[in-house]
Amino acid sequence: MSTFSGDETAPFFGFLGAAAALVFSCMGAAYGTAKSGVGVASMGVMRPELVMKSIVPVVMAGVLGIYGLIIAVIISTGINPKAKSYYLFDGYAHLSSGLACGLAGLSAGMAIGIVGDAGVRANAQQPKLFVVDTLNGNYLCSARDCVGIVGSKHTGNLVYCLKCCYGLGLDWIGLNGMKVML
Repeated sequence: MSTFSGDETAPFFGFLGAAAALVFSCMGAAYGTAKSGVGVASMGVMRPELVMKSIVPVVMAGVLGIYGLIIAVIISTGINPKAKSYYLFDGYAHLSSGLACGLAGLSAGMAIGIVGDAGVRANAQQPKLFVVDTLNGNYLCSARDCVGIVGSKHTGNLVYCLKCCYGLGLDWIGLNGMKVML
């Protein structure tokens, strides 16, 4: 029988980080989906043939919740105080990773919702216009997930993180083209 090793309150902070990542990211996803969905609905009244083209911000906002779920699973699987020592440092690292992930997801969801709503309505007035700036909100979330992964592992996994960013088309040196719109 294995015994508990480490600080007894540390897992509380670790699981709080996992919950923060999931809850705040899902709040951002819900806000972004609702806000840009209202824009799609109002645009569909004026130009119903452009609805499928304008559904992109709704889908991209919904993906934010999945990003939070991934980080929450990574954090929660790292909490096993009976297998290895789990100290307050580990709990605080997981809490900060979860907060970074969740709050970035919330702000990206707000940005995608506001820009998506305005962009879809503008697309109804001028069909040549197509909004791609919502992609930058997902780039922000990809960088956020890298911070979450590195913070949750805090001893490595940076190489995986950089490969993940490179695979998503991010330039790690400057994060080319990333704009934060509020």
